[in-house]
Amino acid sequence: MSRLRGGRPSGTQFEAVEVEPARSNKNETIVDAVARLQRRCRELRADLHRIRSAPYPSSVARAKLREEVLRLSERGEPMISAIVELGDGKLQFQREMLRVQMHNIPQAPAAVGYVEVTERDRGDCLVVQE
Repeated sequence: MSRLRGGRPSGTQFEAVEVEPARSNKNETIVDAVARLQRRCRELRADLHRIRSAPYPSSVARAKLREEVLRLSERGEPMISAIVELGDGKLQFQREMLRVQMHNIPQAPAAVGYVEVTERDRGDCLVVQE
């Protein structure tokens, strides 16, 4: 509610808008005109609900998925410099130090530990680009 000042969101202003008054069709009573406009409002609300409920296009989802997989594959990319430069090195993956909270330690209830993991340890996949 703090975003509302004077009954409207901050950073907004009111503008006068000219709107054409609703008209009834030929030989239509006021009751029929009201019913017609109410029906039209229900149709518009249903259209709005259908649009809001619609999933994103699959092309958008696929593009986001590709970006995420490429980002993860770059993070989990193996380091082959030791093999290339030394000839007898091992294949290594980038390592990351993670802070973990330890539980069930009565002497230190707020114990914190650190663990070094690779992307493979985290369960992420290595993707080979063609």
